[in-house]
Amino acid sequence: MKLLKVRFKHPMMFEDGNLTIDLYAEDKVPAEDDSVFCLGRPVYSNCILALAGINATGKTTLLNLLGLAVNVVCGRSLSSCVSDDQLISRIFFGTELDVVFEQSGGLYVLHSEIGLNGRARVSMPAEAFEFTSETLYRWPGTKMPKKALLDDLNQLIEGCEVHLSRSDLQANEKSFLSNNVSVATAVADRNTPCIIQPAFDVRGGASLGFEGAWETLHAFDPSVTYLQKGDGDGYSISFASGTAVYTPSQRGLDSILSSGTIKGLRFVENAVAVLSQGGYLLVDEIENHLNKQLVNVLIDLFQSSETNPYGATLIFTTHYPEVLDRIHRKDNVYFLVRSGGEYRMNAIKYSDKVRRIENKKSEVFLSNYIGGTAPKYVDVQALRSLVKEAVAHAKD
Repeated sequence: MKLLKVRFKHPMMFEDGNLTIDLYAEDKVPAEDDSVFCLGRPVYSNCILALAGINATGKTTLLNLLGLAVNVVCGRSLSSCVSDDQLISRIFFGTELDVVFEQSGGLYVLHSEIGLNGRARVSMPAEAFEFTSETLYRWPGTKMPKKALLDDLNQLIEGCEVHLSRSDLQANEKSFLSNNVSVATAVADRNTPCIIQPAFDVRGGASLGFEGAWETLHAFDPSVTYLQKGDGDGYSISFASGTAVYTPSQRGLDSILSSGTIKGLRFVENAVAVLSQGGYLLVDEIENHLNKQLVNVLIDLFQSSETNPYGATLIFTTHYPEVLDRIHRKDNVYFLVRSGGEYRMNAIKYSDKVRRIENKKSEVFLSNYIGGTAPKYVDVQALRSLVKEAVAHAKD
């Protein structure tokens, strides 16, 4: 299952009430481009999607919304994929979701409306969500539509035929489909993995339970010269300095290994899980705790057919625009900004504003060419003045 387009409708959250994210390759695809996956010419899915922005532009919220879209299509219950408190607060009064996806050579469009059920209580918000309306459309025939049609979701839906509607289900069919599970489960692959890696979740047990864990550990911390699993959950670990440590549990490694090493271990383990099945890995603030070159290495895992033969997708957020220069394409980068009097979220596709591929994305971001990708000068000056005055009067 591959997502090609996601549109969210929520007047209180997005500028103009809508936010659309493309996951297909809109620009030309050179023969040597390994950062895309062919679903049937002329349609390719992007294996990388970057969401960049300054603080408080909605990057984490959008990342969680995209995770929700993947999990909805895969038929996972809303109670299991609406667990983040911030996301719950955003969609508490309902939202609409449109997803274009490919499955087994067929193209589908899912329209879902999500709201609260009659049993909603403050103590159980995740369990309170249900699908109030859903329609699953299918593109006729076996050939993929032209990319120009993918650009216009409303026109694409007009060319589709209704495949399944929740309102048309018979009573016996409804008994097999919970109100918090999408009708997309009738066609989509429920085994498509979708892993969300939070920005600051680096403690709580380094993961060493996957093949290649030792090699991964050494790549992120070359000072580790020896690691062996002992009795139960214990580990013996030695360093180049000659220091040797034994911890009775895997969780004890948290106090021995650096935050960056632990994050790297988790990233690689999660990457292997999705790369081996063509799934989705969503990483919040990919640069946290990691050296820039190691971040590049991790991104490149998804930009090579050798390590990504099934078209898995890495979706990540970042504050650091230099990371974007590692991405080969320009139609898979979004700058998030706040706009309007109420500062609603807006996602601007890089390729819609910048046509030349040779432009460095980091320079475009830092120059504030698009607008909203750098702090306002007046706010920065106000902060400097505040600190200057506070320091001057610190001993008063």
